[in-house]
Amino acid sequence: MFALFDDCWNPDPKLGPQPAPIPSVHNSQWVQCPGQQAVSNHTMFPIFEDYVKGILDHFGKDDRVLIWDLYNEPGNSGHGNETFQLLEKVFQWAREAKPSQPMTAGLWNYGSDFQDLNNLQLSHSDIITFHKYDTIDNFNSLISSIEVHAKGRPYFCSEYMARPLQSTFISHLPVMKEKKIGGINWGLVSGKTQTIYPWWSKKGDPVPTVWFHDIFYADGKPFDENEVDFIRNQTRREIINK
Repeated sequence: MFALFDDCWNPDPKLGPQPAPIPSVHNSQWVQCPGQQAVSNHTMFPIFEDYVKGILDHFGKDDRVLIWDLYNEPGNSGHGNETFQLLEKVFQWAREAKPSQPMTAGLWNYGSDFQDLNNLQLSHSDIITFHKYDTIDNFNSLISSIEVHAKGRPYFCSEYMARPLQSTFISHLPVMKEKKIGGINWGLVSGKTQTIYPWWSKKGDPVPTVWFHDIFYADGKPFDENEVDFIRNQTRREIINK
């Protein structure tokens, strides 16, 4: 599930070799796409259109692509409704490319200031996706609301697992399994994105006792063996002998 645009993190992406991670800082060198200034630069929209259509024309019938996540967290980093026109255009360009795969742009901020963006995402997505880093009670409340808006469309949570925020595999996977909701967690192996550290981490912070995201060390050892056993148990397929 590829994301074509993203309003998160560093505002000024540049071509060429990328800087090394800042020690201990979560996602320290992740960059926005197209960037803080380019989001509302309409003179660049033809370039963005070529970018969207070029990728979707080439991979639009590739069975390795399950879903197109056209825009990750639109309106983040202070953009707000500034992203609205670009997001609307991205959906338009993607439809014109006519890929065989469904498309989406995930909900992530549920405040009143994001109502216009959320309505656009809900009305234009083939599959409703959403982010929710929160307690299981608040997660369940959001699911109830999304069920109403989905109107028969599939929906799944494309970001949720952050241990210090009480959003864990053990608390959330059973609920998603029971309700037949897909779930994707951020991070697999501890690496250069440094997402074992929390969003608020600072340069030089010690390795946290409880990882924020991620499941394995670089050598394949689990951060928490019991947690990995739980994931296997929850996601295994039952084999029925006839």
